[in-house]
Amino acid sequence: MQAGKHFRHIYLAGELVKKQIQKKTAEKTTMHSLRSR
Repeated sequence: MQAGKHFRHIYLAGELVKKQIQKKTAEKTTMHSLRSR
């Protein structure tokens, strides 16, 4: 049971990182499109 809990924690942390990366990428693309205009 402890292993399952640990795995879930790692999974949730990974999802959080993914969201943060997507957010950063989105910000980068919006900044880029604003500059190129």
